Amino acid sequence: MKIPITLRQLITDGSEHILNPKEKQPFLATGFKGLDDMQTFKPGELVLIGARPDMGKSTFALDIALGLSQNVKTLYQSLDFSEQGIFDRLVRKAEGPYGSFRDGTREVNATELKAIDQYLDSIKEGNLEVLGRGLYDSDTYFDEMLDLVLENDYQAIVLDCAHFTSKFMQKSKRKRVVKMLKSLNRLKAFCKEKHVCLVITSHLNRKLEKRKNKRP
Repeated sequence: MKIPITLRQLITDGSEHILNPKEKQPFLATGFKGLDDMQTFKPGELVLIGARPDMGKSTFALDIALGLSQNVKTLYQSLDFSEQGIFDRLVRKAEGPYGSFRDGTREVNATELKAIDQYLDSIKEGNLEVLGRGLYDSDTYFDEMLDLVLENDYQAIVLDCAHFTSKFMQKSKRKRVVKMLKSLNRLKAFCKEKHVCLVITSHLNRKLEKRKNKRP
């Protein structure tokens, strides 16, 4: 059993750690300066990206995965897009905000094609592996991701799985929700033990807009 300590001792020890840290806690760089300054993404930590539908969670999650993969081996899994769909999103990023040739509305010129090739060449040197949508069941999805982590030496995994916190999960029976949460907890515990950064996207309910305090 742990023994309680006085508040005086807690403050003394804490102040000493701030003034003379024995070692800085490691964090994983994402390429987003604001996030990196806050050292948000750390080995063994769970980072939840929450937002209402159609706010850009998937794009942001892919950007995070790309940033993390420049330094550590990373897995990005999407429940919304196939591998081809993920590739198309990468091309759109290379095109910039006004790109449209992938929609067939215009042809790409030589300059644009060269820029896209250069961008794709630059990111393929990273340590990112991608997995598109498939026949995943909400009960076992996180266990399947755990199996992947067990078979590989990933140091970060980004799961774009907001699908499971949408209306589908809201209508599910309690037993299924509990089973899914147990599956998630197994993955979370393993990542914490093995110092793997776990990033997950989640929907916030649109009914939030009707609440006075706007709390999720």
